[in-house]
Amino acid sequence: MSTAKQPSNNPSTFTLSDTDLQAYFSRLQLTFPTRPPPTLATLNAIHLAHYCSIPFETLSIHYPKKPPTPSTPPISSSLRDIVTKLVHNHRGGFCVENNTLLLAVLNTLGFTTRIVLARSLRPAAGWQGLTHAVIVVRCADAKDPSDLYLADVGYGKDGTPSPLPLNGSMIDSKSHGCHRLSLATDETYPLVGSSSFSDFGVPSFYVMEHKPANSDSWTGFYGFTIAPANDVDLRIVNFFSCLHPDATWVNNCVVRKSTPAQSMIYHGGKVMTYSDGALIESETVGEGEAQKYFLDKFGLDVSK
Repeated sequence: MSTAKQPSNNPSTFTLSDTDLQAYFSRLQLTFPTRPPPTLATLNAIHLAHYCSIPFETLSIHYPKKPPTPSTPPISSSLRDIVTKLVHNHRGGFCVENNTLLLAVLNTLGFTTRIVLARSLRPAAGWQGLTHAVIVVRCADAKDPSDLYLADVGYGKDGTPSPLPLNGSMIDSKSHGCHRLSLATDETYPLVGSSSFSDFGVPSFYVMEHKPANSDSWTGFYGFTIAPANDVDLRIVNFFSCLHPDATWVNNCVVRKSTPAQSMIYHGGKVMTYSDGALIESETVGEGEAQKYFLDKFGLDVSK
């Protein structure tokens, strides 16, 4: 059972106990001789280890331990429940779970953090609602207060294994392709470009973009401003994502487990393994064997 602290509805105050923090590092197979400092090197190490150790998954929505009710989502957004599930029970989670956990870890280590909401970009449907949660981080060794990073270990396929600088510098994730943040303009993203916001003074809109290892084309995945969200916002995102009939994860059972070299993704009965942006293996999993497959291949016991 976790003893994580959630003292207010401000996620920037969420922290872990020493016991939970050490259990988290053990889950990530990270060893530090002493508590690591809140530096960029620490952020990079934790981000990659989390991305490769704790899967993205929506199994609790499709295989709930008890039937959800219209007012009770099958996933809890409580920090204590998240730590118990992802750290102690060795499960994964979606963005609210993975990024709330990472946020509390970074807060405990002394990073300056802010959780913000992002809207996904769908090629056929355009910009969606604010249903993705990400973290903006300032490191203690930043040369300038404006040196901020995006941390996101809770995105599905083709998420970023490394933190991304808000200044737009590209990060080459090798076999996972390249990632960057770009400022939306009228030319690149017309519906949220600079002139769309200028009359109202809305802050800059950052778009997380990905370029596969075998491609020259960039694709926008989601966009955000750095306006802070609070715990109530996260509960709303969680409620919608778990229960609304139009929500992406209600309609898609997904698991993503990555290593630095490749990603294996379960999506609605199909399992695809990618390396260097290319599909290298594909198989179909029947509904009757799915739960055993999740345990054998992803290390996920849906009963926990």
